[in-house]
Amino acid sequence: MPTGGMVGLVMERVKFLPLLTSSCMLLAVSLPYLVAVTLEKVHMFLPYISHAAALPPESAFLSIFMAIGTFFGVPTFFLRFVAVDQKRNRLEPRKIRILNIIALGVGCLAAIAMLLSSHYPVGYVTHERYDWMKSVVIPHFSCTALLITLYTVYVLIQAYLTYVQRKKSTKNVFVHATLAMCVVITNWTSCLPFYAAMREMAPRIVNAETGEIKLESKEYSFYYIISSLSEWAFTFFSILFIATFYTDFKHMKLKIEINRKRIRSINLDSVQAATHSTANGHEEITKM
Repeated sequence: MPTGGMVGLVMERVKFLPLLTSSCMLLAVSLPYLVAVTLEKVHMFLPYISHAAALPPESAFLSIFMAIGTFFGVPTFFLRFVAVDQKRNRLEPRKIRILNIIALGVGCLAAIAMLLSSHYPVGYVTHERYDWMKSVVIPHFSCTALLITLYTVYVLIQAYLTYVQRKKSTKNVFVHATLAMCVVITNWTSCLPFYAAMREMAPRIVNAETGEIKLESKEYSFYYIISSLSEWAFTFFSILFIATFYTDFKHMKLKIEINRKRIRSINLDSVQAATHSTANGHEEITKM
């Protein structure tokens, strides 16, 4: 590279980031369930995700694939931010930029909450009630509640940004609006029966005399099933929503201009044939 020159890093396959994120999240919730059912640790129809992934090796699958999903998810949220930010000059600049920044922050926080929640499986401590409550209820359920809340907000903001950007593209607006509505509905229907479900399950999970925790119970209450079904539906709608970002990125390439000290610009441009040049002291490298 010439002295004082600039390197242009071009990535033409960024469209796969949303699919990688969605695939990892799908594996994170489906593999523990399949293994737990195969080993007869849970009933086939239908445990909470955290119940299915309570103990090893299921908890390992949840943690590993959620970590990988977070690794791909944060760049996906950032690229969505860049894609919206580049179009905002045709929209309402101040309002859209503020919402876009909020969405990026909320999405990243949701990804962190997802990562933390998956690394505190509910079967981590199964000997004494106080230790289990301290080690599970606070980190796992608090992070899960934060994840559900933040991700719902993120989906609603992104659905609105899609509507503002693509008022003439009915298909994209309809898909995002429908998925956003499904996420909100399943959020409520999973959270509202949760307290009643836990009250009914508590006598079978926690021994009243010894305080010992037993997660092997397969007797699911009505509230448990409703809440669990809604949780799975919420998860799949959320995964599908992220996968729809593929349509935003499939005709785009990511171009990052870097000099010795800092990144000068980040842009999403239409995909063209990859070029390599050194004109004007610039070098362009194509990866992915």
